[in-house]
Amino acid sequence: MSDQRQGLHKGTGVILKRDISPEGNINLLCLLREKGPIWVSLPGGAKGKVRLGGSTEPMIWGEFSLHRSRSRDYLKEVEVKQDFWKLRSMPEALMTSFRWFRLLGDVLLWRQPVDEVLPVLYWSMELLESGSDPIGVDLRFTWRLLNALGIAPSMKNCDYCGADISCGVWRDNGFVCVNCGDGDKKLDLSISILWIFSPQSAIRGKKLSLEARNSILSVKPLLVENFKLLS
Repeated sequence: MSDQRQGLHKGTGVILKRDISPEGNINLLCLLREKGPIWVSLPGGAKGKVRLGGSTEPMIWGEFSLHRSRSRDYLKEVEVKQDFWKLRSMPEALMTSFRWFRLLGDVLLWRQPVDEVLPVLYWSMELLESGSDPIGVDLRFTWRLLNALGIAPSMKNCDYCGADISCGVWRDNGFVCVNCGDGDKKLDLSISILWIFSPQSAIRGKKLSLEARNSILSVKPLLVENFKLLS
């Protein structure tokens, strides 16, 4: 459980979402280290009463100075560490990032620290900004997020018998070998395994062929099914 004491405090992390009320108040959904997802408020922020400018945009990573009252947290200052400015001009990569932000807002519990998720998100965004194929990076992010939450399927071993797999069958929220999944649709997992487990440097700026993209797109929806295990 994150610290609930009132008063001034700081947190490092990222802005996932920004809402502006009819009164001109800004509300930010932030994912912060040791605090988890929290909403912070900036009264009058959209009317120029508080000059924080672009530091209240989604995708901003930084250190957030906050004041906690009985009912909410208020934003006092942001020290921007990374703005991913180049990524904002890359349409497919940008949309991929925003899908991740919506997903995190949906599956993570409010004020429950999930520090393992922050590096998964940061380095996935770094890959997108480097020009890596968004389809491959999206798969990598999805599996690594599931792994951080403890619900990722094994990509290398059969869930039933433990045999090594590079071609598998989806069954019971995991992959099984072709022998254990006899008769069901087989999927080539080799490209997906490469993108999930390769070092960051090996896939930075790397593009996928149409065939490789289609291979990954056949695997990714199956992984997404495991988010239902959180409900």
